Parts: sequence; C-alpha cells; structure tokens
Amino acid sequence: MPKYDIHVCLVSAQAAPNLLPILDNEFKPKKAVFVVSTKNEIKEKANALQQVFKQNRVDVEILELSNEFDFQSMEAELFDLLSKYEKEDIALNVTGGTKLMAIAAQNVFSGEKPIFYINTDKEEIIFISKENDQYIPSLKLHTKTLINTYLSSYNVSILKNKDDFNFHKLGVFTERFAMKPANYKYIISQLNSLSLNADNKNLEANFSDYSYDLKLILEDLSDAGLIEIKGDIVDFKNEATRSFLNGNWLEYFTYKQASSIPDVIDVDWNVEVVNSKYEKNKIGVNNELDVVFMARNKCHIIECKTVNFENEENKAKLQGYLDKLKSLKDYAGSLTKVCLVSFYPIPDTTKSRAEKDNIEIIDDYRIKNLKERIQNWILK
Repeated sequence: MPKYDIHVCLVSAQAAPNLLPILDNEFKPKKAVFVVSTKNEIKEKANALQQVFKQNRVDVEILELSNEFDFQSMEAELFDLLSKYEKEDIALNVTGGTKLMAIAAQNVFSGEKPIFYINTDKEEIIFISKENDQYIPSLKLHTKTLINTYLSSYNVSILKNKDDFNFHKLGVFTERFAMKPANYKYIISQLNSLSLNADNKNLEANFSDYSYDLKLILEDLSDAGLIEIKGDIVDFKNEATRSFLNGNWLEYFTYKQASSIPDVIDVDWNVEVVNSKYEKNKIGVNNELDVVFMARNKCHIIECKTVNFENEENKAKLQGYLDKLKSLKDYAGSLTKVCLVSFYPIPDTTKSRAEKDNIEIIDDYRIKNLKERIQNWILK
C-alpha cells in the first residue's frame, strides 16, 4: 500500500474525508497540512480537526489562503507550499475544500506529487495520480472510528453519559415489551403515565386507577426487586429506574441490539452532546442522543419513542421529533444517518415525509426484528 509522510488536506464542512485516512494505521501520515479558506466557519472546523489529528499523533500545519476565490493567488500559495516540501514524501488529499480550491490544488500537484481521493460511501482510497505511468488500484480503508473521535472532528463534545447504574436486570425484564409489542400496547401507555406521575422528589405514584394488567407488571417488577409497592403506591426507588420505565427501556433495547451487530464498531446510548460552535461561557445548545453508533465509518443516530401517536396531542409532536433528527445530521456531517424507532405505529403520511428527508423509521411490530432492520439500514 502506498503511504505518504505528509497529507495536504483541503478543509471543508465535512471532516470525514480528511479524518478517515489518519485512522487507517497502514495509510496514516506523520504530518498534515491543512489548507483553510478565509471563512470563520471553516477555520473553526480546522481547529476542531487539528485537535483530533494531534490526539492521534499526527502533527498539523495550517496554510490560510488569502482569498479562496482568487484562483491565481491560490495557485501561487499552493506552489509555495509544494516548493517547501519538494523533497518530502507528500501527497494531496483532494476530497475536501471548495471546487475551486480542489482544482487549484490538483493543478499544482499534478505531475509533481501523488494525489488521492477518499470515497466515503465505499470506504476506499482512489488514487488519481499515476505511479511509473500506471494507475494505482483503489484501496480499502481499514479504520475503526470511535464515536468520540468522529464527533470531536465536527466540533461536538460529549458532556455526560447516563448515570452509573446497572441497567441489566431492568433491560432483561423490559425486553418482553419489544419482543411481543402487540401484547403490551395498552400497558406501555399506562406505564408511561404512571412513571411520569412519579416524577417527584419521592419518586412515588398511586396506581389504584390503572388497569389490572399493569398492576401485574408492577408486581413482577417488585418481585424482581426493581421497585417497591406500598399498598396502592409504587416507589420507583431511584430516578434511573423511573426514567427507564418511562421509555428509556426502548433506548436500552435498541442499544443492545445495535451492540450485537458485527458492522457496529462503537455504540452508546443516552448521551448528552453539545456543539461547541454554539458555546458561550461553556453553556451551549445541548442534544441528547438516544442511541449513537459508528458503522462503516458513518455516524448513526437513533431517536426512540414509546408515546402513542394515535393520541392527537402526541401526533402533533411527531413533526418536532423528525425536525430534531434532521437537525442532528448537522452534528456529524452530511454522512450522518438518522432513524426513528417507535413502539407505536407511525402514520403513513409521516413515513412518506421522513423518507424524503432520508430518515429511517422502524415502528410497531417491526421492532421485534430490530437487529435485522438496523443491519439493513446500515447497508443502505
């Protein structure tokens, strides 16, 4: 495999094409030169990417262009860069930047130094330049991209994870809801209501007005030592249990299903993140990612819902959930894939809108085969 000591990277809004080559140990350079436009947004992207490169032991030098719309000046600045490293093992990653930047850079490097392009969809390196008058065959990228590394390259920080709590017993108990959803349609709405009513300092709620079937579930939870029953009062014992039974069980189930898929490199759930672009005095616009994982060098984000969308009030909120998923695509670049997993059915009209926005939906009885459906989604 060809390997170069220095990569010249054209920085753009998409970090992945410049990031992925340094995560392949067989192709990783010792140093990178970032070619950066005058836009503040791109300078911020370069700074975020620089931190990730340094964390991966790749030195970074930054070349700030004087005017990315002045082709002649760009060529001159890039010629100066090439002259500086004329005797070095340097190559151009032509994937990023603006079209004009890419054309100028390719003009300068053509016939002088190697040029390559990263096909992020197929996870491969395409060599544009020749070696000994022969084209070099494309090579597969061998990377294992972790969530934190990938998000950091897009200026996104993980603020905190879920509580330090062992969810295993709760997860095993609630798995029945996902495996036989038809049996629990009525119960889940009631469990949501009851656990929401217990959102108080005592973490308690009265269940006397709820169905007999829900009371049986509560008794089973009590027998397992997960909650306490005191007459007609249920004590959820801790906030982690209350929120888990208020819908977080579906996040956990989805997380466990994704964890068992071979293509999934790194996975987490209930993660709070912030894009530092919006930070002011360390206070930013935060988002909670129900489930997030890396597979095939793409970031996959899943929103999980256990609310019944046949209820008019909940149906009105549905578009808001889809809008959130659309906005989350900005968090990790255009290659980010998003999905809504819903215990209850989603209206067909909403599914049509979601499809146009490239939002995957897995709902209703389909969650029984959630692992298989996530696998198929990864391959799309």
